[in-house]
Amino acid sequence: MTVVSPQPPPPSEVRLTDVVRATGVPDLIEILADRLSEPELVAVLRDAYRRRAGRMTAPNVLAHYQRRAFFHPSPTAASILARIDRIAISIAAAQFEAVELAPICPAAAASALTPVDSGAAWGAGGGCEVVSDCRTALALEAAVRRRELLLEGSTAEQGVQLCASHRELHAPFSAPLRREYHHRVLGLCHAGNQARQYQFEITALIEQLSMQLLLLESLRTEGFRIGLVTVMLYHEPDPNLERVVRGEIASSLSAAFPEVRLLTESERRAGRGSFAPIGFTIVAEDQIEVEHTIGMGGFTDWTRRLLGRAEERLLVSQIATERIGEAFAPGSS
Repeated sequence: MTVVSPQPPPPSEVRLTDVVRATGVPDLIEILADRLSEPELVAVLRDAYRRRAGRMTAPNVLAHYQRRAFFHPSPTAASILARIDRIAISIAAAQFEAVELAPICPAAAASALTPVDSGAAWGAGGGCEVVSDCRTALALEAAVRRRELLLEGSTAEQGVQLCASHRELHAPFSAPLRREYHHRVLGLCHAGNQARQYQFEITALIEQLSMQLLLLESLRTEGFRIGLVTVMLYHEPDPNLERVVRGEIASSLSAAFPEVRLLTESERRAGRGSFAPIGFTIVAEDQIEVEHTIGMGGFTDWTRRLLGRAEERLLVSQIATERIGEAFAPGSS
């Protein structure tokens, strides 16, 4: 079987050291990053952009548009994406509240919460960046709602479950679910409180994976050419956690989805660098047995850090709906 892996784009030809040398200001980056306040930096960048934009003509803009694939529409038909979204949101509605995310989020939202370098997100000015990972945006909204629940005196166990279909925009770098500069995904998050050891993990993971597997089943009945689906569950090397993953979680999913192949694996760096104590990936085969990674997720400490409460738990994941449309839509080859 062949595994499809996205190829990283060629590295940029512009080197920062060359830019600094050309300006003749050796501490240029220090001035911009450290000496200017945020409003001052915004004012400088806004005026620089205004001057550059003032020199652009309509033919210049068209040439720029044609030259860079970054600006081009998705190659997947809008009708296919709308069809997948409709089915996904209808299935998720049983457990998750669908929200329409803003196209921007606070600057450093991705780098502050995840191991991803801050250069992976495009700055939007004014202390904002374009959403490059909708899971972080969902986590921020979930943290706000969790705080409100706690202030209202609601039970600590009352969770927040959100989902969003969102087009992510990201800088050129390789990631398993991304094959273009912008890509539509369905993000899911479940924020809650630890009631007893691993109870939140068991309930949240079974609910979230079940939703995604139900989506794949429903798309099959709609004519999408989805072959064998494999779920890889990986976890920290703890005997008690292994019993939970191999026992309650895997057995429950196997009983509900007997045609899905479930694999478990213990990893010392759980979640391959970001998810702990449990992470997962979803891989599906197309009609010629080429495997496509279409989903991934796991538990993070994001709401714990955002709210400063050790009891907070968060499960986030995303399923690459555009990848599904590309690889499995009726009539796709």
